[in-house]
Amino acid sequence: MDHNVHAIPDHRRGGSIYGRKVHFNDNTIEIDEEECPHRYEEDLSQLSAPYSQEAIMQTLQARYNAGVYYTKLGSVLVVVNPGDEAVQPQALTCSKPVDSFIKNVVDNAVKQQMENNYSQVVVLSGESGSGKTYTANSALSYLFDKIGGGVGTDCYKHLSSSMTIFRSLGHAHTQSNSDSSRIGYFIETHVTEGIICKTRVHTYYQDLSRVTGLGGAEKNYHIFYQMLAGLSPEEKVKYHLEGYTPSNLNYLHSEIETNSEQDNQRFTAWKTSLSTLGIPFSDIMRLLSAALLLGNVVFQDSDGLELDVQGNDEMKAVAALLGISNISLYKGMATRGRTVKGQVVKTPRSLQAANRNRDDMARALYSRTVHAVTKRANSMKKPLISSTPDSPSIESANISFNQSLNQSVSHHRKGSSHKARGESLIGILDMLGFENIQHNGFDQLCINLCAERVQHFYSTHMFKACQEACKEEGVHLETDINYVDNQPIIELLSLQSSGILSIMDMESLNPKGNVDNFMEKIQSKHKDNKRFSTGSGKLKTFTIKHFCGFVEYNSTEMISANRDELPDDVIGMFSKQTCNFGFLSHLFTSELRQLRDSQRGEKYRLSPKVSNTDHSDHKGTLSQDLQSKMDGLMKILVHSKPHFVLCIKVFMGPYFLKDLKLINTHDDKYSR
Repeated sequence: MDHNVHAIPDHRRGGSIYGRKVHFNDNTIEIDEEECPHRYEEDLSQLSAPYSQEAIMQTLQARYNAGVYYTKLGSVLVVVNPGDEAVQPQALTCSKPVDSFIKNVVDNAVKQQMENNYSQVVVLSGESGSGKTYTANSALSYLFDKIGGGVGTDCYKHLSSSMTIFRSLGHAHTQSNSDSSRIGYFIETHVTEGIICKTRVHTYYQDLSRVTGLGGAEKNYHIFYQMLAGLSPEEKVKYHLEGYTPSNLNYLHSEIETNSEQDNQRFTAWKTSLSTLGIPFSDIMRLLSAALLLGNVVFQDSDGLELDVQGNDEMKAVAALLGISNISLYKGMATRGRTVKGQVVKTPRSLQAANRNRDDMARALYSRTVHAVTKRANSMKKPLISSTPDSPSIESANISFNQSLNQSVSHHRKGSSHKARGESLIGILDMLGFENIQHNGFDQLCINLCAERVQHFYSTHMFKACQEACKEEGVHLETDINYVDNQPIIELLSLQSSGILSIMDMESLNPKGNVDNFMEKIQSKHKDNKRFSTGSGKLKTFTIKHFCGFVEYNSTEMISANRDELPDDVIGMFSKQTCNFGFLSHLFTSELRQLRDSQRGEKYRLSPKVSNTDHSDHKGTLSQDLQSKMDGLMKILVHSKPHFVLCIKVFMGPYFLKDLKLINTHDDKYSR
């Protein structure tokens, strides 16, 4: 996100930094220690007049310069990310003591959970690179110290190992963050009689386009670099990675240098964590190595009917790793099977289709590996609520989100107990942060939908629902609370039948659907919407005015990305008749079962489908999966007491200041 803001200097670099100017929009703020009387104020809702954006900025700037990165805002905690935390090899291990402000948030959640047995959720929000994951780790670490028995318990070791594995498989170096989480997390800690008894990790979306390489200022997932740095010479031979470096692997091309020493340390921790969870290291390594080496298999045109292959050594290595023959691997990617008059007929694929199958296969292997690890990480944990993120949405139960949230807020204010459940949870929500990069596509659209929905939960809980609760209790408000309601943006994106993602889904499920039709339909449907516009001429772009600003999206690959498809020719390679790698066949059990009863030429989901009916003929789309999981998450959140933590970057801009002013107005006038 470009806020047109100058970098705020780091006080540890030496020299006086007061008196420097910070520019945002058309305003200029002078930061001067002597002219900032609020620099020692720990709660922004207690600032004395004159109350303004300048006062907020000056207070946060002065506290940041003094090395104080946490500031209260009534019931909300604001964290300014200094970006200096050293990421430890083992997750949940903090490089420095947990700050007292984070402890207070956790203490309040634990206290309220113990008093009424009502579930509590710490909701972290902020754009990518704002420090949400570090803050979440700090909160979890302290939570286990307080009611989990500390780091020596099996429960802690299990969760720490799970998050260590996820960090390698789900984090990457991006344009804005060297350790960006490309997966959203909701971590449940289940509490019985004041003690954590089990945990569960829900994951939301994953940026799979990264697996096949983005290049430039982006890197692939951490695990690939860690493998190359951490595998022993013998292991590299075993997994066919001897002689390979990031520079000669097509999927790892990047302008960013690697830190081999750090990668080696993290790989050791990752390997140990697999052992802790009982996940076979060799099985995971075979899949990851095969996915990585597929990038060096390049199909080329030939003088004959069949395509040539550049990278025969890699082709043989991938086949060996996956337990299939070299011929089966070639035919699976480079030929197409169709059932004609009861007979399977094979025809060569085009150059583009064969190389696309190669990339889709690599993504499928990676996605299914992450899914298998997630299932294993949760296999010893019983979920608390039957309505998991895969359950039906609130809307399908004829209960609107706002109605549920209003009831929930009223419930919290009355201090009602919630003992019928027997046990409750204290959850940590570390959702994907808002993104606006140089080239925004399907991934950013999905990520920003997640950010919008968390923002809506926050705004509705803090403002709208509290207004309704005050009216119900006969509390007179001197003035209306004005705030930015982003519900129209969510409806623009996801409203059934007319939302952009809904139109995309319909186009994706239509075999003849394409990007041109998609662009034509959304332009026709939303041409009068002030939050939407399309690119001029033949540009396949559209712009959405999000809560955090305008984002331009390129729709060129959106339909294919949303379809998330893998042809049956590729999946058929993994059947037990042609594949001797049992773990790989297991990852595609549902698809292989359907394939036995289907005609050839079908396509299946690349990623595991989010559905309670694995045998359904409706494949669904990636967008539908995400929205289903987000609906389930919202259902859990509205039945929990939230504790909000707003994480922000050092590069602070006008949107952040606007949010602070709104929150402060609410807390100062009405919460007290």
